[in-house]
Amino acid sequence: MKRFLKIVFSVMPLFLVLSCNIFNKSVDTDPATSNETEPDYATVFPQDKINTLEITLSKTEWDSI
Repeated sequence: MKRFLKIVFSVMPLFLVLSCNIFNKSVDTDPATSNETEPDYATVFPQDKINTLEITLSKTEWDSI
């Protein structure tokens, strides 16, 4: 029984790694993030306005950086 458990526990990590690689392959169907779609620079970098990005941090978060 000990030998059986030793084999099971030694093979289990390998099985988990392989199952993550085989069974969790997702298909990217969003054209905005797909590698098969050309980037739409006109949407991301419009010429008629300025896009802004605001990042808000608390003092604690800022101090941790």
